[in-house]
Amino acid sequence: MTGIHAAVFRTGEVLNFAYPFDGPGSEAWTYDPETQNMTGALAPGNFFCGGQAFVPNGDLIVFGGTDERSNNDEFYGLPDVHRFEPFARSWTRLPDMNHGRWYPTATALPDGRILVSSGLDTDGETTPVFEIFGPGDEMTTLTGADRYLPLYPRMYLLPSGEILD
Repeated sequence: MTGIHAAVFRTGEVLNFAYPFDGPGSEAWTYDPETQNMTGALAPGNFFCGGQAFVPNGDLIVFGGTDERSNNDEFYGLPDVHRFEPFARSWTRLPDMNHGRWYPTATALPDGRILVSSGLDTDGETTPVFEIFGPGDEMTTLTGADRYLPLYPRMYLLPSGEILD
């Protein structure tokens, strides 16, 4: 198995996920560097080329992924949002984003919300729309903040609370 995405949890375990070669969900597994054990955690969706960020309780939120219509020439984003709970090693489907996202960036904000930017939408077009994942696992579109950014834009949270891209 070759991980495409990885996230390191407070426990020290690493969640990896990859392209869904053998089924509807991405291959996913946790790796414990202390014991060197790998445990399967099949993802319930195609997370390939999605974005992810942690919420304050340590859960990982995954945004978007690759729509099954994608091929070598065209790619389409999914509006899917999933939560991975590291202690339970379980996935939960959350309410969809308002826009599909393939190659988005998810930036954790100091107040526990997550800013989601860029990505190809469900029509295969780059979306200029920013969304916020917040309390109650809800997605909110930021009005008046539209801006075209490259896919997987590098976003940095500054000490002032502003975002640098």
